[in-house]
This record gives sequence, structure tokens and C-alpha cells, in this order.
Amino acid sequence: METLRSLINALYKENRNEEAISMLELMSQRNVIPDIVTYCFLILGLWSLGSCAEVASLFSRMLNGAQPDVETLSSLINALCKEKKIEEAITLYKLMIQRDLKPDIVTYSCLIHGSCNSGQCGEATSLLSKMVAEEIVPDVETFNICWMLSANKEQ
Repeated sequence: METLRSLINALYKENRNEEAISMLELMSQRNVIPDIVTYCFLILGLWSLGSCAEVASLFSRMLNGAQPDVETLSSLINALCKEKKIEEAITLYKLMIQRDLKPDIVTYSCLIHGSCNSGQCGEATSLLSKMVAEEIVPDVETFNICWMLSANKEQ
């Protein structure tokens, strides 16, 4: 398992996503069940290929076989925000809440920053309010994002 996961990770980092995805079939043939980290690499690879239907299918498959944690979902949220796919990131955020996973400072910072960068300052403000309401104390990075947000509002 570790060898296949390492190979998928290396292929993903080399932007050889189609080959990384093909490793999933090899894992299935060998009756090896991917872990959360492997699914995460595969999902990120599919997103970079623009294969939304395949991402949804693989994500559902992951949810049926493994339970992603806050860190895993936050990593996916961060990747989506970097690609300015805020709606998809918000969908994952809502999934976290539905699964009784508590978003943390990393989750909120990624979403707030991604929203600001995508010109969705209202969404960023809403997320900041939710974060504060959940008694999550903003860190320096989040304060910088909020400062940027307030500067954008003044213009």
C-alpha cells in the first residue's frame, strides 16, 4: 500500500495525473483499498484535469470506504481555493459540518482567503463571522486576510 501511495504522490507532484489515476485501477486489481491520503492525491489530480464528474465519483467512493478528517478536507478546500473554485470549496465546508467535523482555523483561513481572492468579499465576511461565532480565534494570517478584506471594502 505504502509503495502505491508513494508512487501516486510522486506522479501527482510531477503533474502526471492520468498515470496517478491509473494506479487506482492497479490497486483495485490487487484488492488494495486506498487510504484517505491516496484518495486526496487522486482527487486533486482529477480536479487539475478538470474531470468534475470523476472527482464526484471518486469522492463518493472515498466517503463509502473511508472517513475523511478535518485535515484531509481542509487540504482539498485549500487546493480548490487556490484554483478559485470557491463554490466547490464551500460545498466541502458544508460537507464537513454535515459530518459533524468542526472546521478549524486552517479551514476558515483557506476559505476566507480564497473568497477574497475571487472577489467574493461578502462570502469572506460571512465566513469570518461564522469562525468568530464558533469561538475560533483568528491567527496572524487570518488577521492579514481580514485587513485586506477591509481595505477592499474601503475602495
